[in-house]
Amino acid sequence: MNPKLSDIPVVRGIFVTGTDTNVGKTQVAAGLTAALRQRGLKAGYFKPVQSGCPEENGRLIPTDALLARDLAELPDPLELLTPIALRLPLAPGVAAALEGIKVDLEKVAASFR
Repeated sequence: MNPKLSDIPVVRGIFVTGTDTNVGKTQVAAGLTAALRQRGLKAGYFKPVQSGCPEENGRLIPTDALLARDLAELPDPLELLTPIALRLPLAPGVAAALEGIKVDLEKVAASFR
């Protein structure tokens, strides 16, 4: 039996987590976002902090958000999808501390919508 879209309950968010790094969390989240959008549902991607970001033209690029934006054809700027980009490829809290960056929770909350 195929449910109608109107029969599907509203979901406010899906949290993708994993037990380690490089286990496919970003690919799952980006693929899920793309699949939902292709079916006409309102879906977005949000990763508050990414460490290990490469620098391009003096700007850190959150590559996970770039992948999700491209795959799901999201209109949002990378800064909204991942408001805190860190250079060092370490746990985000450690990378932020070593880079002298205070994780601004208000900035993160303002980016999430």
